[in-house]
Amino acid sequence: MNKNFAMALGASILTGSFLLVSQATATEDYDAKAFGPESPIVWDTPTKVTFTHSTHTEDLGLECSECHDDIFAMQRGVAERTGKLTMASLAEGQFCGACHDGDTAFASDTNCSACHVAPAAEITWDDPTLVVFGHNMHVEDLGLECSECHDSIFTMKSGAATDSGTFTMAAFAEGKYCGACHDGDAAFSANSDCGTCHTLPNDPEPMLWSKPVKAVVFYHNTHVEEYGLDCESCHDGTFAMKKGAAEHADDFTMEALYAGKYCGKCHDGDTAFASNTLCNSCHIGVKGYNRMTGETSHADGHGDEHSGH
Repeated sequence: MNKNFAMALGASILTGSFLLVSQATATEDYDAKAFGPESPIVWDTPTKVTFTHSTHTEDLGLECSECHDDIFAMQRGVAERTGKLTMASLAEGQFCGACHDGDTAFASDTNCSACHVAPAAEITWDDPTLVVFGHNMHVEDLGLECSECHDSIFTMKSGAATDSGTFTMAAFAEGKYCGACHDGDAAFSANSDCGTCHTLPNDPEPMLWSKPVKAVVFYHNTHVEEYGLDCESCHDGTFAMKKGAAEHADDFTMEALYAGKYCGKCHDGDTAFASNTLCNSCHIGVKGYNRMTGETSHADGHGDEHSGH
């Protein structure tokens, strides 16, 4: 073997050995008895929070006795199981709030990202229509602090807004929820730029009405992508932003369309073809309905062997 190569190989092995030893030593050097558990404690309820003992003991020089057992029991999970580990209790000086009071350490309602981890996944709502919200867009891209929305506008609990029953576009217009900022001044108005948050129904799966006749078909994409309409062109009071709302309304009739309501707002013979013309553009009949739904029955409407037609 080449002498120089052998020496280089030996040096490489020796260096690798020292590296492995130094890494192992670094791990062994951590004194869990003095500084507490090395791995962080993670809470997932009501939202994800991480706590690291070493940040407080090894980095800041605190003694274990400063928190245990007066503030926290010396047993993992006890605080969470009490049901009292909340932002409200911290504000009252309990748990983390005993030190995080804005004097001894930063207040518990500031510097949120020091403990809280913003959800990486987007939040989606399916009712009354599909809406997507991303924390990162607001925190990382726009530089907002968590405290700008939590807890004054949104409770720090996933699903709380939806469960309230008041999480509606009407509430936004009154400055509640997203409308606190999306007022047309601080950020785009909640009744504009709809496609930023709302996702169109999955066309080419159309909306199908089977009443009062079979059948009427409607495509969002035809109106939005092909004709360049905005969502608010129709969802401005003409149609409620809820699937099926028009169909179940007592006045969703051809007569209402002739009077300029619903589709008739635009299909007036001027903005778009009149609602009493080009019937086959929307009405596809029983056969068309059956093809789209896979039904084979002819029990309803024209063509029924017992209908007399």
